[in-house]
Amino acid sequence: MSRPLRAALIAVAVAVLAVTVRHVDFGAYASVAGMRALVEAWGPFGPLVFIGVFVAGFFIPGPEILFAALGVVLFGPVAGFVYAFLAAMIGTTVTFAIVRYTAQDYMQKAMRDRFASLRALDDRLEHQGVRTVALLRLLLFLSPPLNWALGASRVPMWRYMLGTALGILPGLTMTSYLADMITEAGSTADLLSPGILLPVLGVVVFVGAGVVFGRRFLGRSPAK
Repeated sequence: MSRPLRAALIAVAVAVLAVTVRHVDFGAYASVAGMRALVEAWGPFGPLVFIGVFVAGFFIPGPEILFAALGVVLFGPVAGFVYAFLAAMIGTTVTFAIVRYTAQDYMQKAMRDRFASLRALDDRLEHQGVRTVALLRLLLFLSPPLNWALGASRVPMWRYMLGTALGILPGLTMTSYLADMITEAGSTADLLSPGILLPVLGVVVFVGAGVVFGRRFLGRSPAK
């Protein structure tokens, strides 16, 4: 990609981000009432607006998992999961692509010769992209900084997208389930029922096991 085109893309991305942050009050939509009012105002296009806000959320600090939970509350567990999955895939791919086509060369030159650990991880992403991205998603889920970092790596885009799709499924599934259970709960006592506590415990064990496995996996040399 030529330098003028790269500079133009960076300028457009920064301008869009600045306008979005300035004119869109994301805090108002980070609640059930706020998001419901927005979705209902757009009628049949409500789901598309929800997806758009979810995607825009990748460009500002904040927990993306909150929007996934809001989707379940507003649209139900099935539709909410589908909309959240689509938004997550679009958001993670867009942020990845921005870095990939504007700053990858610079980041590669700046980091690979200075940090051996990053160089090893980059090699693994190039040769075992799907497994590595899926594992990183299991550990870090929809973390926006992860999208930027992977965009600067050498992982092929299709492997990034496939690894992301596989890696976010457990987190989105559990988020949808818990959000639905909490929505249906009629009292505080219901929140302490085995139907909610056991999945939460399962998530804790799953994440703990993922951290242990992740350290061992990422610590090995990648197969060429």
